Amino acid sequence: MWNKIEVSLLTEDPLVIENVTYLLTEYQALGIEYEEIDQYLDNDLNLFGEIREEPVSKPISQSPMIRAYFDDQVDLNQIIEQIHSSYPQFKVEYQTVQEEDWQRNWMKYYQVEHLSRFIKIVPLWKDYAASPEEIVIKLDPGLAFGTGNHQTTRLSALALELVLRKGDRVLDLGTGSGILSFIAGALGASQVWGFDLDPQAVHAAQENLKIQENQALNRLIHENKLDFKVNDLMHGFEDQVDIIVANILPHILVNMLADAEKRLAIGKYLILSGILVDKGQEIEEAMEAYAFSLSHRFVTGQWLCYIYQRIED
Repeated sequence: MWNKIEVSLLTEDPLVIENVTYLLTEYQALGIEYEEIDQYLDNDLNLFGEIREEPVSKPISQSPMIRAYFDDQVDLNQIIEQIHSSYPQFKVEYQTVQEEDWQRNWMKYYQVEHLSRFIKIVPLWKDYAASPEEIVIKLDPGLAFGTGNHQTTRLSALALELVLRKGDRVLDLGTGSGILSFIAGALGASQVWGFDLDPQAVHAAQENLKIQENQALNRLIHENKLDFKVNDLMHGFEDQVDIIVANILPHILVNMLADAEKRLAIGKYLILSGILVDKGQEIEEAMEAYAFSLSHRFVTGQWLCYIYQRIED
């Protein structure tokens, strides 16, 4: 048996979601779900780590909801009292749920992600009848750190599909759950490195590595040529590669351009994603200082992805 608390966030203050999540986590929440959070985050001045020049103010059409799950030993009344002491205007409800109900509710939010015509991200528990030409990447979304449903991941995957050639050596910076590394391997890369600064993300990637069924991926794994490790961008990395893909924050992208120039072979590709449209000019201006030529520029919604080709100095 589990206890579930639901908190309706009757506010447009972007800091509230962080405060309430922190409070629930401090009371040892075993799992947290969010509903109608996308519109809520649109009002966040520090969305994805980027400070916007002008505040965004969009009306909230529906109250965001946070659901937290606790074991039956936790004092729910104490948690509710704490929430009401900080946010008396919030509606807080609780109920007891069966463990299998929690599991089922959590799993239903994750479906097959069609990143492109050929690349599919399939949750571990889903049965998916792939056609012969499709590439299936298995993923355990419970490990978080990227589930394939964000536009920046889609753009990065499409970029890899466009420029990667069989035998390419690929460096994936900010690998998260390992999705882009797995896609690179399945597309025919001969070696893939996936780096992330977060040890938990690297652990998630390593766990997802164990559930892959794609033949090309399994060959790389068997040959120890798909490697995930904790690393700060390209610090200490001396290999020459054919593709660098980085789906991370723009100010971090700018700081790794000099190293990318050194590590990329002439004529090969740098994929930059995780960029809000209003940050595009900043990236383009920074790239002018290095030996790269713009090859492709993709836009989806508010997100940008660039493919730059390494040229002679």
